[in-house]
Amino acid sequence: MSPNTLQRNAENKAGPSSIGTELEFFVAVRRDDWSQPTVPKLFASSEGNPLVAPEAGSRGTALETYAIEHVRHTIALALEKKLRVKTRVIASPQDLDDREARHLGPYMSWTVEREGTASMPEDILGQPGVSDYMWVDLEVKSPALWATDDAFVEILDVVQALQQTYWICTPPSTALQFHYGWGKDYIPFRNLRRIAALLYAVDPLLAQLHPQHRRNNTYSLSNRLYSVLAHGSTEPDANRDPEAPETKLVSPDRRCEGGDSQQEAKVQGSTEFKTVFARGMLTGYDISAHTFYLTDPDTPLSLGPVRAPRGYGCKPLGILTAVREILHCTTAPGLSKRMETPGGRPAYDFGAYADSRYMRETPRQRQQPKRTIEFRQAAGTMDPDEVVAHAKIVVHLCEWASTADLAEFWKLILDCEAGESTPSWFDVFDLLDRLDLNAEARILQRSIAPRYGIEILDEDAGTATYPETLDPKAWNWDRRTIM
Repeated sequence: MSPNTLQRNAENKAGPSSIGTELEFFVAVRRDDWSQPTVPKLFASSEGNPLVAPEAGSRGTALETYAIEHVRHTIALALEKKLRVKTRVIASPQDLDDREARHLGPYMSWTVEREGTASMPEDILGQPGVSDYMWVDLEVKSPALWATDDAFVEILDVVQALQQTYWICTPPSTALQFHYGWGKDYIPFRNLRRIAALLYAVDPLLAQLHPQHRRNNTYSLSNRLYSVLAHGSTEPDANRDPEAPETKLVSPDRRCEGGDSQQEAKVQGSTEFKTVFARGMLTGYDISAHTFYLTDPDTPLSLGPVRAPRGYGCKPLGILTAVREILHCTTAPGLSKRMETPGGRPAYDFGAYADSRYMRETPRQRQQPKRTIEFRQAAGTMDPDEVVAHAKIVVHLCEWASTADLAEFWKLILDCEAGESTPSWFDVFDLLDRLDLNAEARILQRSIAPRYGIEILDEDAGTATYPETLDPKAWNWDRRTIM
């Protein structure tokens, strides 16, 4: 076995995955003036309550400060009497003496601060009783946690405590974000490259998990549609890597054994979960190919309520070609550049590996550049199970990309490429099933179904009621095989 092969085998592991989360939400606050304001319908069945501040000195910023301190105290209570040191990447201040750990100084514990960019929409403020309260925008950040069961329990405990204590609102202006890393270390370049390639391919499928306002958003633009790579950036042939085959791969609709396009041996049914969605029901990026052909290259593209970066004069690079280009990439800064989205933030942000940050230090010893990949597209939610489900998906995607056999890796890439052009072939629930994430799929289906007017009747049986506009009889369920 050659030294290069030995090195690749040694690298073919997930490593010590770490995860961090950022929760954005509003809490209701009012002064204790002995009045009995109306309970908004939105919170009629809420487990929590509005935060009532003492009347003295409780105006403006004082209310905001009171809310921040109260939420900090609630988190501290949720975590007390539980040994959490083993979940922390930085377990004590002494750990920061390690030069490689200094960038994690701000991420030793849970923090609470003003979010600063989110706003409460008028349609919510206009509901009876809602405007009787001050709504304070908050951002809660977790410490850097080792991606273990104990860490996911910790995240669950914190979110659950907040949900049970306060009236919480997560309007469309809020988001749920995650940071995936390797503890204090940089993610090895081979793993980083594999993760980028997979995320580029699954981007259109993962978008099916998220509401429309997160798909077409300048804070979480599609890497698949709007990255530098999507519009033609490549590396010279001399830098090619053997992980990206030169041969033209057979498309999925022509590779079923026996030539039967209805056979689908690749997608095994789950014994635990039966989705209420037929393939093709879920929507993703609602942008047609002709959108990218511009008569005036300086004219911004319309993305619904927002405007996309300027200068896109052709449709984006195909998934297979782009994945090959990612696997050809030979430097972390080069990879970061290809995954960035000019004029906005990408859904999957590799900015920590940009040339201006990667392997560099700043004058302030305890404020060094991050070393994580940021997942930015999930909508704001304070449902504890949803938050943890998203966190587990993030970790598993990155670990699977890092460890998968190359043949299996390309097999999934091919199915993602086919799923983008033919949604009836492969969707996000097939993806989650392939990655053994059926428990997480079950949880997230609960939040997806209402967006389509679907009421789930029996999760185990996969039965539901559908709106007239989504008649299940009009869809082909034959290939959604459940064992």
